[in-house]
Amino acid sequence: LDESVERLDFAGTGSINNLIARNESLECQLTYIPNPLEPEITGSFFTANGKVRGDFLTPTPDLSGQMLTSVIFDGDTLYSWSEIDGESYGFMVATDSFVADEQHDSAPIPTDTEVQYTCLTWPTVDYTIFEPPTSVLFTDMTDVAGIMETGTLYEAEAEF
Repeated sequence: LDESVERLDFAGTGSINNLIARNESLECQLTYIPNPLEPEITGSFFTANGKVRGDFLTPTPDLSGQMLTSVIFDGDTLYSWSEIDGESYGFMVATDSFVADEQHDSAPIPTDTEVQYTCLTWPTVDYTIFEPPTSVLFTDMTDVAGIMETGTLYEAEAEF
């Protein structure tokens, strides 16, 4: 590990899309406030060479606590998973962009929404963080993305 490489830091507000568009290797801390009535979402965000990872603390579905939701885009596939009550739930979608269209936007923070960020340049990239965990079973949503919109996801899963 070459510590002589200087890491530049910068902070500000902008969207995740803006950070990706910088086309730099970055390690960032993000804060997103959906609205004054909802708890803020905080997270770590990494991008390097077209790959993206985000790990976000988000409210649980019943809003009683927080859960960790992670998203990885490796250039070909978007992976997303959450741990709820000790169980990991994940899905993947084949896509050519981290910024999927609105119907498939799985990120806890909308990628075009303003967030507060503090970033460091990341000269020595650890590419292993862009590999999805082998412990999570990812449901492939590439072909069933249309089913999600109609609300029949659970019926479709029962047929597998």
